[in-house]
Amino acid sequence: MIDLIDMIFFHADATPEKPAVITSEVTLTYRTLRHGILSAEQQLRKSGLKAGDRVGIHVRNAIGHMTLICALHRAGITSLSLDAPQADFLNDTAVDALLTNSPIADTAMRMIPVDDSWFNGNVPAETGPNVAAPQDPNRLCRLIMSSGTTGRPKIIVLTYEAVCERLISYAIRTSTPSWDRVVCTPGLSTNYGYSFAITALWLGRTVCFAFDQTARLLVLSHRAELMVASTHQISEIVKGQEADFRRLDSLRAIHIGGSVAYAPLLARIRMLICNTVFCGYGSTEGGTVAYAPSEAVFGMDRAVGFVTPWIETDVVDDQKQSVDLGTEGEFRIRAIGQGQRYLKGPSGQYDVDHSDWFYPGDRGVVFRNGMMIITGRTNEIINRGGTKVSPDAIEEIIKRHPEVEDVAVVGMTDSIGIEQIWVAVVPRGGGSIEIDKMYDYIRDAAPVYLPDRIFPIAEIPRNRLGKVARETLKDTLKAMEETHQLTVR
Repeated sequence: MIDLIDMIFFHADATPEKPAVITSEVTLTYRTLRHGILSAEQQLRKSGLKAGDRVGIHVRNAIGHMTLICALHRAGITSLSLDAPQADFLNDTAVDALLTNSPIADTAMRMIPVDDSWFNGNVPAETGPNVAAPQDPNRLCRLIMSSGTTGRPKIIVLTYEAVCERLISYAIRTSTPSWDRVVCTPGLSTNYGYSFAITALWLGRTVCFAFDQTARLLVLSHRAELMVASTHQISEIVKGQEADFRRLDSLRAIHIGGSVAYAPLLARIRMLICNTVFCGYGSTEGGTVAYAPSEAVFGMDRAVGFVTPWIETDVVDDQKQSVDLGTEGEFRIRAIGQGQRYLKGPSGQYDVDHSDWFYPGDRGVVFRNGMMIITGRTNEIINRGGTKVSPDAIEEIIKRHPEVEDVAVVGMTDSIGIEQIWVAVVPRGGGSIEIDKMYDYIRDAAPVYLPDRIFPIAEIPRNRLGKVARETLKDTLKAMEETHQLTVR
């Protein structure tokens, strides 16, 4: 298969002035991107980095960050993108050095300062070969830190073969309707953002990096036809449209993922942003596991799409034995180009865990036609005296209350070992919430979900894709309980 960088350089020859990467401040053409990649590759060598090394990137500018990903790829160096919260785990990231334009304190990691000169240097006529192209397909290419909803992210490794498979699968996923410019809101430190971005460049398209509300401005200013967002990010864009409606007529489709999109949100997306919406489900390890147009899942509670042809799925019981189609259980998957856990051994050295099946931690059902339903996270299901409930099912009900801006639910074990339902609620518009009326609302809407505690809170802690960081939230609510900042039913 043709390598990522070979294709980018092909597009630089064929359409040199075409935009490759756009942010709200800068537009980078394919010609300039190629020059930046080759210039940065020279700087990598001057810094003593070589093929086989593992290097982190902590550069906030999306254009510089994307160029460094490509330069490291061409040099045969494994890359890992880090955003600000992940820097707290820097000493556990298994990299040999960190490329950064904002040095981080309290770490023994080798820091390599990056500035604009890295991308603007003189490039000789003989630039050397693309080291990545002939690489062993099983060599490490990319490290990604998983979402970290439990408070501590995992490191997942993609080989060169796995990266090639992501390019193919994401190209298939975005094959219809036709598009040339994509607005990408997930960051490059996520598998979601990384995979869509490199696929756009591999195809010779234009990727526009945006964050929440700037996504609407980039769609308008650059006539983007495709948008990619997590479920939480698209909900924020919907809120922006409700407050200040803009006609986004150029959009032909939106791809969303990261968590279940319920019917009310899908209806608002189709009414306020774009009528064609694709729902998806995936993971850092498996890439895209299932997806479908929203009309195929509309009205099917917690449906996320049809299992893709490059994924093998199985649903198992508590003893890890396969169950029949249509029966609820825990998911496990095997994927073409599957990512693997990167684990530190007793000696302190990292190695790849070559497990056959991957368990994403989700429960649900796969039907005979391939439709996948998510019923909850295995480690987040709340078992209150034998009644099992999913936190996000409760959250979806509470979000419909007109006084609620945001909400998150966690299970907390009481003194006799029974899990309680604790709810954190962000009041809309910085106002207040009448807790008694909130209890009455939940009792009427879904009495089985009636919480044991409701906490007014200023902000819900979330990871970079908008998923609730439930362990962090638990610590916050425990602290509030200890200082008597709680409401008891």
